[in-house]
Amino acid sequence: MKRINIVRNRKILIPALISILCILLLFLYYENNRIRSSGDVRLMLGTVVEITVLGKDEDVLERAVDAAFDRMGEIEMVADRYTGESEISRMNRTAADGQVDVSDEMIEMLRVSETLAAETEGAFDVTIAPLSDLWGFTGEPRLPAPEEIEALLSVVCHDCVVVDYDKKTVYYSNPDVAVDLGGIAKGYAVDEAVKVLESLDVVSGVINAGGDMAVIGKKGDDPWRIGIQHPRDSQELIAVLDIVDRSVVTSGDYERFFFSDDVRYHHIIDPHTGYPARMTMSITVVAENTAVADALATAYFVMGPKKALDAAEHTDGVDVLIVDADGNMTHSDGLSSILTLMR
Repeated sequence: MKRINIVRNRKILIPALISILCILLLFLYYENNRIRSSGDVRLMLGTVVEITVLGKDEDVLERAVDAAFDRMGEIEMVADRYTGESEISRMNRTAADGQVDVSDEMIEMLRVSETLAAETEGAFDVTIAPLSDLWGFTGEPRLPAPEEIEALLSVVCHDCVVVDYDKKTVYYSNPDVAVDLGGIAKGYAVDEAVKVLESLDVVSGVINAGGDMAVIGKKGDDPWRIGIQHPRDSQELIAVLDIVDRSVVTSGDYERFFFSDDVRYHHIIDPHTGYPARMTMSITVVAENTAVADALATAYFVMGPKKALDAAEHTDGVDVLIVDADGNMTHSDGLSSILTLMR
């Protein structure tokens, strides 16, 4: 009888031990393979930059985030014209005196800028710098006199920036020209950060540089959900976009502005008139490239809702969500499957 009891206990014990072992192995598997998150927030490029990445190895993720920020810092030293030691500051000081050698990064930003200036009929123009300074949106904003604006319209001259793409040199044919890459530099820096992250095997994440966003992969099994701010209420969203491996950039008249006699004056200047563009409250561009989305968000804002929508519908890989000056929303057909309107 005793032997029989022992045999019966073994029949119970062995399956129980196997079950416990399986549970332990399952726990170890999920612990080693669960998705971890890493990220950081820093002030750079004149804004708040946030990088969030997902993966299995937290140390790898942290190193990737640090490397991405380092790369964005390099772009900042190329494109920040408010830093005296930056490449663009040196270029603006000396390019009217003769050919100036510039970096690959500067060449690429100028190449994209030249292309988009032509495609948008000058709605995007990096030589807007003298007008931007006149309005003072980076310091003490003011309403300039009409004659002050008129005097500077002639130096908003993209063709005056002569670029030799082979020799990597730049020359200003007009000594009063100055370049401002603020409409493309953040987007370009985000793209460069994406390259760094992907080279370090990051397959899921988001980079947000003050509204210039790039999404890598999915968030688990789902798209990343990107909220679009209401242009008149920072606590509300007007829409949510489901994004995978694309860039989203929003420009609005609520970012930097002042009122004079109950009129809102904002920082998105129309290069043709010298005054803030009037037909739009905000515009969101979805594209495959953040630098392009960045520049087009400015250009489409200047062009106005009708022209912007038409341009996006005829540009491969580009979509728009527009809030016009009266608060009416419209969007390109390509957003229909990934857009949820909140009102």
